[in-house]
Amino acid sequence: MAPFMLKTRKCPDLSTLILEACGEFANGHRGQFVNMIRQNVPTDVRKVVVDASGLAKISAAAVAELAEVQRVLADSGCRLILVNPTGEVSRMLAASPLNKAISVAPTLEDALRNG
Repeated sequence: MAPFMLKTRKCPDLSTLILEACGEFANGHRGQFVNMIRQNVPTDVRKVVVDASGLAKISAAAVAELAEVQRVLADSGCRLILVNPTGEVSRMLAASPLNKAISVAPTLEDALRNG
């Protein structure tokens, strides 16, 4: 199993935080994403863009954690946008209620421009 990793990328727009997610987001990583969001997203950030193109798999528990991340961000007036979820990740999201709550963009440029 490829380890789940989140990396921060710089964005010229300081109100936007870009995260790269890669590996397999599974049950063993419960709490990692939401804790990172709670601890590292500055209060002036209005949009968190997660490049999900590097995620190979996502578990049902991880989808539940994404829902919690979305709620935490929404409570602080911030939007969550996923970029290019592929394969199994896209199918898992489409089958969950999150498909209406989280914006999905085909490219990072689209997420930065239109999100």
